[in-house]
Amino acid sequence: MRELRSTGGVLVLCGAAFFSLHFLRVNFAPGYLLSTLLSNEPSPVVARGVVLEEPELRSTGKLGERSRFQVHLEQITIRGATYRLPAPVLVDWRGKTPSRGDLIELTAEAHNLAPPRNPGQFNQPRYLNRLGVFSEFRVRYPSDGKVISSGHGNPILGWADASRAWMQKKLTSDLEDCPEVSGLIQSLVLGIKEATPEETRELFQKTGTMHLFVVNGLHIGLFAAIVWSFLKPLSVTRRRAVFVVIPLIAFYAMVTGASPGSLRATIMASIMIGSHLVERKPIAMNSLAAAGVVILLGDTNELFRPGFQFSFGVVTAILLFATSLRALFARFGQPDPFLPRLLWSRWQVAIAGMGRHLSALAAVSIAAWLGSLPFTMGYFHLLSVSAVLANLVLVPTAFIILGQGLLSICGGSISATVGAVFTNANWAAVKFLLIVVRGFALLPGSHVYLELPHFGNPETEITVFDFGRGNAVHVRTQGHDWLLDTGSRSNFDNILRPYLRSRGINQLDGLLVSHGHTANMGGALAAVDEFHPKQIIDSPLRDRSGARKAFQEGLGQRSISKTTISRGDVIQLSNETTLRILFPPLGFEGRTADTRSLVVMMETSGKKILFQFDTGYPTEEWLLENEPDLKCDILIKGMHADEPSGTPAFLAATNPRVIVCGTGGDAGFSRITDEWAATITKAVLFRQDRTGAVMIELKDHSFTARGFIGGRSSRDAGSGG
Repeated sequence: MRELRSTGGVLVLCGAAFFSLHFLRVNFAPGYLLSTLLSNEPSPVVARGVVLEEPELRSTGKLGERSRFQVHLEQITIRGATYRLPAPVLVDWRGKTPSRGDLIELTAEAHNLAPPRNPGQFNQPRYLNRLGVFSEFRVRYPSDGKVISSGHGNPILGWADASRAWMQKKLTSDLEDCPEVSGLIQSLVLGIKEATPEETRELFQKTGTMHLFVVNGLHIGLFAAIVWSFLKPLSVTRRRAVFVVIPLIAFYAMVTGASPGSLRATIMASIMIGSHLVERKPIAMNSLAAAGVVILLGDTNELFRPGFQFSFGVVTAILLFATSLRALFARFGQPDPFLPRLLWSRWQVAIAGMGRHLSALAAVSIAAWLGSLPFTMGYFHLLSVSAVLANLVLVPTAFIILGQGLLSICGGSISATVGAVFTNANWAAVKFLLIVVRGFALLPGSHVYLELPHFGNPETEITVFDFGRGNAVHVRTQGHDWLLDTGSRSNFDNILRPYLRSRGINQLDGLLVSHGHTANMGGALAAVDEFHPKQIIDSPLRDRSGARKAFQEGLGQRSISKTTISRGDVIQLSNETTLRILFPPLGFEGRTADTRSLVVMMETSGKKILFQFDTGYPTEEWLLENEPDLKCDILIKGMHADEPSGTPAFLAATNPRVIVCGTGGDAGFSRITDEWAATITKAVLFRQDRTGAVMIELKDHSFTARGFIGGRSSRDAGSGG
């Protein structure tokens, strides 16, 4: 009992010390202090600093290259005051892209990183805050930024960058006509994820093997094993091998980008390998704990990063469960235990040896899967059933690819012919890897997305996304999931798809396309491929939209049918929820795609919700003349590209209690005017330029609407509209 109390006291003391240290580091971090001088609104600044990382090229246009990178500030002038704050900041650069280590001077618009505007969206500001970055500087024109001089960065990192570029050439020699294979080799050997197409990375994510793209404990462990396999035939003792292996794995971590995951793994491996210097068998759990202490002393934010949690969770699970699982599996394939080993046949010896290797591999794979399961479900909402079997095949294959990659680098430095032999051998290994991962990803039930438990059980949920230009609405009613528009392809990929996965949606019950504007339906075909909607609803009106034409051609190529609807039709979303089409009527002629947009009335939980999408003044006038009952409880309206909407006459006829109004503009621009907003006096207005996405829950003839940003909410318990 006394030992238990002592242990509890030590844990409390350590926890208090950790959080005290974390509080001091966060609140006195240079990046945080800089954020107190700025705001969410852009402020003009003049700054000078050193480029911290290899810039990411975003695009090339009339104004030259556009790139993004982190800069370590040396000096900044804000509102006439000059400060020396050694803070890291994110820079959106225009003009010729600088290099790591360049000293740059810039005039920019600075603002603090804005939070995400939609549920399910990756919270990049929070991620960057953990790295000490709180602000972004946007350079508008190439003349606003210049490189003063070079060679100011960390010389070790500069040498590592040059080494990585040289290694990339050796790894991909003679594979110029196979970009997918060469990209995957670079990803698996050097951790360069961008070299592999998004579609291929998606396959690895679904099979639970995305860890192969991140240089972490697995890569460091495999690299150390390969180095040791080269040293063992040379009769190098373990103590001497420590002085070779540790510097080499540190070099490998630097060459692969010195990511937090690789540095974490290097520290863990160095502590475990370094135990051989004192000729003591390392106690794995003690080494793991020591690595954790060293890492957290260096940066307390590590505890809150998914990579840290994944790494230590997986390693802990392997240490706890792998030995027992291996003993359990080792029984299979073994000869009769009462049969003396001297009497085993060659066949039995071979089977027993293979069984031992397979049982060890299976034990580690299952233990790692168990250790990663809470984080995979928590962060990605993914349960990959095929991960255990996939790892049994893909991890040894990745080991072969990494080994042959090292041989191609070493051999290529001696002779291009020798290097090409190993790169072509790697071509075969990567092709096999792709066949296996595609096979596992396509297996029925190989993966499933799950929603985390949450409180409340509304009859109907409506999520109105904030995409700026374009719309998308998710409706969940009595277990049925419908999507009304998808936004652009970029918005679908980066916002809508992660959200749908976070809600545990593996198949949509229906997809409705309101009109042919690419900002509203650019992601429709991707939604069909990803979520296989049971019904696809479209307007019968033709338009000149290239996005709509591509969508219809794509459906034809996939032999997928759709249903066309017009005024008067009713769509049953669930037993108690319907969509009634108010506009357009058959034969209606509109000038633009927005003018031909659908207008629908939803009835659910005793309430009416009017979806106006991007319709403008002519559509509102037509509805006022032809629709006798426009009254609703909630009006969800977009913004027409050219024409005004939300006229006083239309708002009087609809008489909503809540209005959700999209911005109708690109990032940083809104078509919602303060003058129009001031006319809204009889309804609660959710301006999405200020609230972001809006979530609406309906139950028992009442509803609650809540903005994603700022927490503004409105509740109505009336009896219906």
